[in-house]
Amino acid sequence: MYVAQIYSIILLSFGAAAFYLGISAARKRFRDYAGNAILGLLCFSSSVWCYGFGLVFLTADPRVAYWGRTLGMIGVFGYLIIVQILVGVLGTMPTKLYRFFCAFAFLGLIIYFPTVSPDVTVYYMEEAGMTYTFKPGLISNVYTVYSLIFAINMIISISCMIKNAKNRREKVTGNRMGITLIIVFVGMILDTILPMFGFGAIPGSSITQFLGLLVIYYAIVDLNKTRITPMNMSQYIYRSVSEPVMVFDTEGILRLSNKAADDIFSETFAKYEDKTLRITDFFALDKGYLDYEGNHRVDDTNSVIGDIPVQIQTSRIADGFGDLIGFIITVKDMTHINEIMDSLVEAKKLAEANSLAKSTFLANMSHEIRTPLNAIVGFSELLLKSDISDEDREQVDDIRNSSHNLLAIINDILDISKIESGKMELNEINYNIADVIKDAYLITETLAKAKGLKFSMDIDENIPAKLYGDPVRVRGILVNILNNAVKYTKFGSVRLEGKVKENDGDMSVLEFKVIDTGIGIKVDDKEKLFESFLRVDKKSNSGIEGTGLGLAIVKGFVELMGGSVDVESTYNVGTTFTVTIPQKIVENVPMGNILVKFESTSKSSIGAVKFPGVKVLAVDDNKVNLKVITKILKQYEMEAESADSGLAAIELCKTKEYDIILMDQMMPGMDGVEAMNHIRELGGYYASGKCLIVALTANAITGVKEQLIGEGFDGYLSKPINFVELEELLSNR
Repeated sequence: MYVAQIYSIILLSFGAAAFYLGISAARKRFRDYAGNAILGLLCFSSSVWCYGFGLVFLTADPRVAYWGRTLGMIGVFGYLIIVQILVGVLGTMPTKLYRFFCAFAFLGLIIYFPTVSPDVTVYYMEEAGMTYTFKPGLISNVYTVYSLIFAINMIISISCMIKNAKNRREKVTGNRMGITLIIVFVGMILDTILPMFGFGAIPGSSITQFLGLLVIYYAIVDLNKTRITPMNMSQYIYRSVSEPVMVFDTEGILRLSNKAADDIFSETFAKYEDKTLRITDFFALDKGYLDYEGNHRVDDTNSVIGDIPVQIQTSRIADGFGDLIGFIITVKDMTHINEIMDSLVEAKKLAEANSLAKSTFLANMSHEIRTPLNAIVGFSELLLKSDISDEDREQVDDIRNSSHNLLAIINDILDISKIESGKMELNEINYNIADVIKDAYLITETLAKAKGLKFSMDIDENIPAKLYGDPVRVRGILVNILNNAVKYTKFGSVRLEGKVKENDGDMSVLEFKVIDTGIGIKVDDKEKLFESFLRVDKKSNSGIEGTGLGLAIVKGFVELMGGSVDVESTYNVGTTFTVTIPQKIVENVPMGNILVKFESTSKSSIGAVKFPGVKVLAVDDNKVNLKVITKILKQYEMEAESADSGLAAIELCKTKEYDIILMDQMMPGMDGVEAMNHIRELGGYYASGKCLIVALTANAITGVKEQLIGEGFDGYLSKPINFVELEELLSNR
């Protein structure tokens, strides 16, 4: 009798413990994890199992024992079903197999009712107390088969869990689940198997299932320790964070530190041993450092150990009542970061110096090359105006054309530098597209004729006549692609086609195609085609002049306008470049037929218009340039004088009144800006604005024009002088 009571006390105690564990598993901090919710249900099932069978062995009344076992079997089947579900949640196994095993486990809900029938179980008292046996029959056999198959299913499930474990903790959890399975089924021999053979039941599985529950419970508790929760994070910070973290109370006394802090400040800890450690013992801080407003502060200071530069972030710690209880400080060693910052500052300075050096070099190169070119172009124009033989005229014309080609190369280098630095800007105005196409035609026709190529044009008459955009860049796009086509075509033809691809309200998308019968482009070279200073297929293209910048410049201009450039080519057959450029429509009137015969001429156009009586002073330190500019100005019937320095110009202006002063920007001693300011300061006529002082410069770098106008110049002309621009300046004065 006393043995049965001992069983009851054990089971009822286990039931209470299982219920408590169920409440613990349902705590808020772990409620979001499915495994914990299922664990809670498993604990409650175990509690029901223990309470039910505890009642069986406590009573001496067979009817009470029956109802006790009926209650306990709810816990049994619930326990088995939940264990099956839990294995699938914690581990990995084929979905279909898992669903089949769960469905089989839920058969227990059906088997439960015949299993607890009074006709199946016999309850009786023996010397040890209340016990029971099973009557042989179908129901007992069904329950036995269910138990055996369930055991096999669990073995397979746990094997899958262990086999498919993604990490060590999952494998350990699987092993613990296997131990649980063994414990429970060993216990079932005493109260499930032996009663079938007439032996009185001993609550083996009722006791061992609780032991198995403990194994499962603490396995999941260990899993919970690996989850990201505030409590777990405190442990991780202590063990894993490489930066020191320290907690000080409101008096600034150290109360807690992580492992990194212990390692780094070990000398301080050893020095003070058990003495009170204050925040000032670690950092060079004022005594009132912790007296600040707000919740956080970040400060740069030095560590007392080794005078290491550190950054400390201090945060207030408040309790549940909102009262301040301390401060948490994280420490960052700034040594490496400061080194990086110093190197970045040096790199920035170096980059700025390189950029300045590049800009200075380009400005000087532009000035040094354009200055003699100004003389070459100018004298060529003057010679072409004079009465010379046809042979000499042809040779002078070649000099002029070669000078323009050299100028184009210089412009290419400057343009690509502007594009790559992001300083290229569009100068958008209203313009006639026909004029742009005519210019491109005349330039290309001359080059094509010299190589014996056929050059033709097919331009849609419906292109709007007047557009808004940058005509210089549009002309540059067409000229560069056409020149490229002529350059790489030895025999055959070059053709320019133009049409309106799209016309949407006030916007027109123009499409130009340049088709040649040249050497073509290899497939592997297409990707490199638009790179700067790169010429593809060097072996086949040896001897061809140019910088290799033309197409890179085209791409830069087109993208700046929001267009696109594409290429189709067959090696040794020919190439087609297609450019699309969106432009605003100013007048949506068809351009009409421009297919007329354009003839280039070897005669100079300077002096075509006259400006008699206009007094001009040309200022330049280069005597050759002075000579050529004064001769050109006289072609316009102007009264031209010259000065070879800023000081000389000032002296002349003291005694004479000029209508226009062409002032060189870069001169030794006194530059053009200084000379211009001194002339303005003469007062009277020169302060009234009646005299136009125009900057004459060989510096074509982006922003120079705007800079000079901002300095006070009334206009700007680049070297070599564009005579059309000169005539416009004189006409608008």
